Amino acid sequence: MGYSMRNIKIYEIILISVISYFPLLSFSAEPDGKACFQKGEYFNVLDRDVIPNEEVAKNIAEVILIPIYGTIAIERQKPFSVALEDDVWTVTGYLSKNILGGTFSILISKRDGRIIKIIHEK
Repeated sequence: MGYSMRNIKIYEIILISVISYFPLLSFSAEPDGKACFQKGEYFNVLDRDVIPNEEVAKNIAEVILIPIYGTIAIERQKPFSVALEDDVWTVTGYLSKNILGGTFSILISKRDGRIIKIIHEK
């Protein structure tokens, strides 16, 4: 049940061929959200904004803020206010007049999705 030297060499050749061909394939995300492999073309995902619109900014804010403040506190601050200035999304919570407390604000880079700042106002 041992492998012969010939079989090992064949496996080595196949492995080297696959490894050397792999860089010719690059993963790209198309504007419609579909992903594909393209032979011989490279596509930098960061050539497009990572946080392209208000809806994505709101979703990112929730994902980041719920572990910090809890689901109930974040849900109470809906609907969120969203503004874009200088490629930075600012998502701010809403506080109705009959509730005591403050609101969150989170600043998110449109370009790379980096969380710039989280603030809780009183």
